[in-house]
Amino acid sequence: AVDLPTAKAGAKMAEEVQIRAGQKLAIITEGAVTEATALTALKQWMEPKVGSPVVSLDKEAVSAWLSRDSLPDDVRQALILRQDAGKASVAKLDRMISLAGADGRLHNTLQYHGAAPGRWAARGVQVHNLVRDMPPADVVEAILADVRDGALEWIEMAYGPPMTQISRCLRSFFVAAPGKVLIAGDFGGVESRGGAWISGEEWKLRAFRAADAKTGPGIYELTASKTLGIPMASIGKDSPERQMGKVQELAFQYQGGIAAARKFLPKSLKDTPDKTLNQWKLAWRAAHSMIVAMWKKLEEAAIAAVRTEGAMFVAGHPGRQVKFKKAGSFLWCQLPSGRVMCFPYPKLLAGTYKDELTYMVVPNEGSGTKIIADVKNANNWARVSTYGGSLMQSMMEAICRDLLAETMLTLHDKGAQIVLHVHDEIIVELPEAKAHDARSYMEWIMRHPPTWATDFPLYADCKIQKRYGK
Repeated sequence: AVDLPTAKAGAKMAEEVQIRAGQKLAIITEGAVTEATALTALKQWMEPKVGSPVVSLDKEAVSAWLSRDSLPDDVRQALILRQDAGKASVAKLDRMISLAGADGRLHNTLQYHGAAPGRWAARGVQVHNLVRDMPPADVVEAILADVRDGALEWIEMAYGPPMTQISRCLRSFFVAAPGKVLIAGDFGGVESRGGAWISGEEWKLRAFRAADAKTGPGIYELTASKTLGIPMASIGKDSPERQMGKVQELAFQYQGGIAAARKFLPKSLKDTPDKTLNQWKLAWRAAHSMIVAMWKKLEEAAIAAVRTEGAMFVAGHPGRQVKFKKAGSFLWCQLPSGRVMCFPYPKLLAGTYKDELTYMVVPNEGSGTKIIADVKNANNWARVSTYGGSLMQSMMEAICRDLLAETMLTLHDKGAQIVLHVHDEIIVELPEAKAHDARSYMEWIMRHPPTWATDFPLYADCKIQKRYGK
C-alpha cells in the first residue's frame, strides 16, 4: 500500500521547491538560468567560471564538482540548488501516485528474471534504488507530518534541503494496510557469506557462524583486525577501523582494486591515499586465499568449457561447485541449486597476457565489464569481456537469488502474503495481532537454508513495521 496523502503532499512540495530553485538560480546567474532542470543553460553559465567544459551535471558529476575546494561560491550555490531540486528519486512520488490502483496499492512492480543472474527487475516504481540513508523512525514521522502540512521552510530549517529529506524517507511511503503491519526480513551479508561458502574459505564461515551466535565479532571488525593488524578490542562499532573493514568486504571479493575501494569509501575516509587502499587490497587477498584461488578456477573452468564443447568443467568447494558446459551457441553454468545461467555466444579472444572469455549481453546487464568490438554489437546487444572476479559476482548474485526465491516459496506455502522483495529482503503483510509470533517464525525460516545449501551460514533479522524502512 502507498501513503497517498503524504505522497501527494510531497509531490506538491517538490513543485514548490522547483519554482523557488528557479527563482534563486535566476538571481545567482543574473538571468542566465531560470530553472533547475535547464541543464544546458547551467553548463554554459558554469564553463567560463570554472575554466573547463562541463560535460555532465548528473548526480555523480554534481557531487564531484562540489567536492572541489576551489569552486567559485556562486557556482557552488547554483549546484546545491540543482542537487536538491533535481533529486531523481523524488520523481518516484509521481509514479507512486499515478500507478497506485483503486485499492491504494501498487501492483506489477517486479518482473521475474529481469536480470541475467535470474534476479527480478523493478518496473513502474523503481524499488531497487531507494535511498538507504534513512533518518530514525521518529524523525521520519516528523518529516512526513511536516510534508503533509506543507511546512517547507520548517523542514529546511530543522532538517536540511527538503527534497533531500523526502528522498531519504522514500521507503516510508510504502505502508501496511489499516489493521495490518509489515514484517521485513533481510539476509545479512549474504554475498560475502556466499563467497566464502562456494570457495571453501572455512575460517570466514566459522567467523560468520560465531557472529550469528553472538560468540564472536562481526565480520567488518574481524576483517579490519586481520588486514590492519590491530587488536580486536580496539575496534568499536563506530570506529574508523570498522569502516575500513567494511570497505574491504564490499570492494575486494570480486577482484576489485583501488577504484572499487574508493567507490565504497565513506566521507570520513574519502582522502585515503591510493597507496593505503592498495595495501588494504593486498592484505585482504592474503587473508582470503581460497576466494582468490576461486577467481582463477572459475575463469579456467569457463574457458575450458568454451574450448571443449560438450565437456563439463567444475569449480568450487566440493559439494558447492558450479559446473560449466558449452552446448550449441551458449555457455551454460549450473549453480549449486540446480538452476542454470546462460552466457550467450561465448568466444575466446587473445588478450594481453592470455585468452579472454567474452560473450554477448544486454549492455546495462554487463555492469563493470568491458565492451569488445564486434560486428553484431548494437545499443541493446554487445560483446563484453569477463574474468574470474566478475564471473564470481555473477555466481553470487545468482546463488543469493536462489536462496531468496526458495525462502519466498517456503513462506508462501506457510500462508505468508509477500507484498514486496528488494534485493535480499522479503516484506510480508499480516494482521497486527499475529505479528509477534509471525516475526519469530519468519526469522527461523530465513535462517535455515534449503537442502542444496545446508551448510550455508544464512542469517536474517526480521522487523515489524507500520512503514517500510531500514
